Amino acid sequence: MMMKRYKPMVPTLVEIAPRNSQADWVYEVKYDGFRCLLYIKDAEQIELYSRNLINISCSFPEIVNEIKERMSDLLNYIPLIFDGELVILESNYRASFEKIQVRGRTKAEKKVQQLAKEYPAHYLVFDLLNINGVELIHEPLLKRKEALYSLFHYIGIENTSLVNKSIKLNYIQFSRELELTWQHVQKENGEGIVAKKTTSKWIEGTRTTEWLKIKNWKKADFIITAFEKKNGYFHVGLHNGNKIIDVGLFSHGLSSIERDALQQIMKNNAIHEDENFMYINPSICVELKFLDWYKNEIRQPRFSKFKLEKRWIDCTWEEAMMKVTKS
Repeated sequence: MMMKRYKPMVPTLVEIAPRNSQADWVYEVKYDGFRCLLYIKDAEQIELYSRNLINISCSFPEIVNEIKERMSDLLNYIPLIFDGELVILESNYRASFEKIQVRGRTKAEKKVQQLAKEYPAHYLVFDLLNINGVELIHEPLLKRKEALYSLFHYIGIENTSLVNKSIKLNYIQFSRELELTWQHVQKENGEGIVAKKTTSKWIEGTRTTEWLKIKNWKKADFIITAFEKKNGYFHVGLHNGNKIIDVGLFSHGLSSIERDALQQIMKNNAIHEDENFMYINPSICVELKFLDWYKNEIRQPRFSKFKLEKRWIDCTWEEAMMKVTKS
């Protein structure tokens, strides 16, 4: 019989982490990877399913093989369902978005095996949904965590160092110390943290406010170059040498008043307009928050504020690449 496939519960994005004033929140490092559930029924049925319920097991054979090697230790506890993050670790607090993207797109078996050796993945568990066929999703988070840590102790995996290529299955520890966790993430340029209520249940397919994600934003200044009419996105660039290079586009973060004002300014100063775009000469600078760089483009940009005092020529590639300011 096939095990039930769950669509994950996901956290809500907020700007500020809740304080642990009454010991009702815990904090975990958020890694930049693929959220997926790991289903272990027996030695022949070990499967990784993405948040969109796509089986990605074939792209990450090293995880499946790790489970098979530990099957004798796991026999007393299967079937098992873990919730976690599939990552290519760079440090204890940072994972590589670019490398996990390459791994996820690769389907040819020979290439998959090659990349599994070059960029080995780790599956980092943060929740236990089912053990020995007993569903735990209705239990409070701390009880699920206790069961998870006990299980890993029994099968001989201790969380001493996440960056260990020889151990591809591990778990994410939680902390009650917000400031310390955040300092570690910032120091190593990690993606952010997740705050979780200690009493939270695991509710399938929901976006919950009992789990909150706080991202480790960077900030830099960019030049607006165009407005895309069909989707409402503003394109931005940076001054590099004697030209402006495109580095991305944004829409999120603008209030309705700011959006209307910016569109009107662009319309009044457009040097060219067609069915899809309005273009302007470089003049308007904005500060954007973004998560990181990926192939010379900013990831997940959001409007922060206008930089009316700044000259567009000073919005340079060099300055933006060096920016480490966090919100």
